[in-house]
Amino acid sequence: MSGGFFRGTSADQDTRFSNKQAKLLRSQKFAPELEYLVRLLSFLCHSFRLLYK
Repeated sequence: MSGGFFRGTSADQDTRFSNKQAKLLRSQKFAPELEYLVRLLSFLCHSFRLLYK
């Protein structure tokens, strides 16, 4: 009986409880501009070149 406390499933394993934040993100629509990836390193290098020219 000492291991009886740890029996059962956690909330992550139970399908009755869903991840509400993930569900909300899937239902929202975002601007198409936010889908593009920006290479931050090239942006910073270009900015530093302009600054220290």
